Amino acid sequence: MKKKNPYHTQRGFLPNPMNALYDEDAEISDAVHIQEIIKLAHNLENEIAGGFDLNSLLCQIKNNSLGFLRNGLIFFKIKSLKLYEGVCRTFKQFCQEKVGYSVWQVNRLIVSSKICIELIAAGFHQLPSCEAQVRSLRSCCDTESELVWAWKSVIENIEPHKITAKSIRAHLKPDEEKDEPDTEKIEVSQDLFATMHYYARNAKMTVVQLLEEIFRPVQNCANWAMEKKIDAWQEDLEKMVNEYGNSA
Repeated sequence: MKKKNPYHTQRGFLPNPMNALYDEDAEISDAVHIQEIIKLAHNLENEIAGGFDLNSLLCQIKNNSLGFLRNGLIFFKIKSLKLYEGVCRTFKQFCQEKVGYSVWQVNRLIVSSKICIELIAAGFHQLPSCEAQVRSLRSCCDTESELVWAWKSVIENIEPHKITAKSIRAHLKPDEEKDEPDTEKIEVSQDLFATMHYYARNAKMTVVQLLEEIFRPVQNCANWAMEKKIDAWQEDLEKMVNEYGNSA
């Protein structure tokens, strides 16, 4: 009998995210942000069904979905006022060592917060729900006025639950989307994907871009340094495939 995957939400089975809280061997960090999550989890777990206010929960969900916007605003002040000085030598070092983000990720959040505030100022109450959606919207527009028009068109023509970075671009740039190559889905282990994501992040690429570079014929690569990188990636990929095959 096939073992039930504890992370799949299948019909008749809903994995309880609170279960690990009751593990006697749990080693929970005392970091403030972790303790805040634990406090929320305990509060939700201990509340009886009749004690919940659905409108309050919905408000929390909407507020939480805009965390990227809040972070972008905070990062802007830290960067513009150089609040990191005295703690780190550069803003890049601050992002990497104190936050665990690359500086380009942080800069994207700052730009996204700017765009979202502009949308708020234009009267919108429905906003993009993640930085990737904002980036997709921005890539289709050249001016602030175009951006406002584009977002208006998106929310008027795409159902809220179907708004994604891809659907935004497909709606605003339909001709470009038609030219994109067909894609197929593959399944890999979580460990293998994490390793691929690690290499992609270090190379400042997506996982797809990394794989394209690895499997692109070396003779098409004019840069010798990039050839050496690709050779290293190919060796690592072979190791990952062998390790995955042995563990399967």
